Amino acid sequence: AAIFAPRCGGGGCHQSAPLGGGLDLLSAGVATRFGGVSMCMNKPQAVFMREKVKPSPGCGSQMPLGAEPLTPAEVTCLESYLRRVTDGGLP
Repeated sequence: AAIFAPRCGGGGCHQSAPLGGGLDLLSAGVATRFGGVSMCMNKPQAVFMREKVKPSPGCGSQMPLGAEPLTPAEVTCLESYLRRVTDGGLP
């Protein structure tokens, strides 16, 4: 919530409608949406999400688009969250 709402969901990006890249990061159950594959070379969504917040991602532009990049602390927090999700530690 500390990253997705303020950094990813504003400006019509990754909210319930319309969806930036088809990924809703604000509605309840966000952890369940990281189990699928991304729109980038069918990479696992969690792997692609880690790439997108860093410079020169494999597909598209660095996120958040048109805003300051995530801080190193935010990237670490996001990576920890995504590891917990993919390891089955979050519902």
